[in-house]
Amino acid sequence: MFLLYRLVDVAFSVYFWMILIRIIATWFPISLSGPLGKIMESIYEITEPYLSFFRRFLPPLIMGGAGIDFSPIIAILILQFIQRIVLSLLSSIIFNI
Repeated sequence: MFLLYRLVDVAFSVYFWMILIRIIATWFPISLSGPLGKIMESIYEITEPYLSFFRRFLPPLIMGGAGIDFSPIIAILILQFIQRIVLSLLSSIIFNI
């Protein structure tokens, strides 16, 4: 059971880091034809469904022709909140058996 707890914890952590990498990658020009581009393309495909959910409620803020997307910040906060709830439930199941 502890293995399940660790796997869920690692899965949430990996997804958090993928979103964070995606945020930071938007600050740099990355060629999609290179190996880094393929990795970023995979990260975008994995994180886009989750982030697009938040963009429906919080569209990018346009200021002076530039857009600032706050939805990944909200997405990360909610992801961490869900992680705490899930891990708390799992730990109560594991240690109450």
